[in-house]
Amino acid sequence: MSASLGISLLSFIRYSNDNNKLDVELLKSLQDGKWLKSDQGFVNPLGAVYLTSDIGEDIQHVAEMRIVDKTCYRDELRGFVNELKLLGGGSDSGKRV
Repeated sequence: MSASLGISLLSFIRYSNDNNKLDVELLKSLQDGKWLKSDQGFVNPLGAVYLTSDIGEDIQHVAEMRIVDKTCYRDELRGFVNELKLLGGGSDSGKRV
């Protein structure tokens, strides 16, 4: 899945959630699907980590984690922290995204 399509998908999740129309089955399907680009290729978002700080870059070299590919998404994911949380993602801040 392209980065722009992934961002569009997260926008749709935000819109649906804001309007109390988020389909639970769709959410489960997106949690299981391998559409999020990471350092290990395309993975499902469950347990993937989005690095929000430069400190996170050091974590990547020490721990074995699936890191969201910032090169692919640039900083566009920064605005979708809550949507990534709904999908089971995490961040380098120590809290769930």
